Amino acid sequence: MDFWYDRWLLKAPLADMVSIIDPPHMLVAEFYRDDGWNVELLKAWLPMVIPRAVTWALPPTSSVKLNTDASVTEGLATGGGLVRTSDGDLVFAFYKEFGECDVLTAEALALLEGLRLCYAWHIMHFVAEVDSSVLVRMVSSCGPARWPLVNTLRHIQWLSGQMGVSVAHIYREANTVADALACSRPQQDGVFTVRAELPRKARSALQLDRLSVPSIRLGRVRH
Repeated sequence: MDFWYDRWLLKAPLADMVSIIDPPHMLVAEFYRDDGWNVELLKAWLPMVIPRAVTWALPPTSSVKLNTDASVTEGLATGGGLVRTSDGDLVFAFYKEFGECDVLTAEALALLEGLRLCYAWHIMHFVAEVDSSVLVRMVSSCGPARWPLVNTLRHIQWLSGQMGVSVAHIYREANTVADALACSRPQQDGVFTVRAELPRKARSALQLDRLSVPSIRLGRVRH
């Protein structure tokens, strides 16, 4: 897999995310050692960027965690998410289409769908993670929002209170399974209860999370 030109980091090649002109073809494996990412090599190639390893964290023993994400492509909003045990094993995952809406509304609808499914499965008292810090603030603050987003937020707040759920932020680089589900575009909405049913990218990301393999989050150097 090419470090610069393949979409291994998330939704875009790394070459499109940095200001390096025509970087050479290099394998991701050249930057990754047995003990983790080669930070010195990363700094050598990305001097204006601060690389940081981020990892999806397992929930506490005997608990679960919900992760959700959304995507808007060519006007179509889609969402996905999954619930995992304290061992990182799949409880269920889902994919759902929301029609035409903006990204923030899609993020909220994906979270609401995940909460509704958990409620139907009688899953209570857990942490739900989303990679939209704006959504986390809006759910926590009960502040004003435009219609129909305000209605979705009210449903999220009500369900969260009834179920004992706290909504927290996670870096998008650590939310890769939910991202892969949201972008998977299967033929129809669905709920998956077996790992083999998941889209290929989601299966791969799920295994990496179970092994606590970190992803790289890039931040700009501040002068």
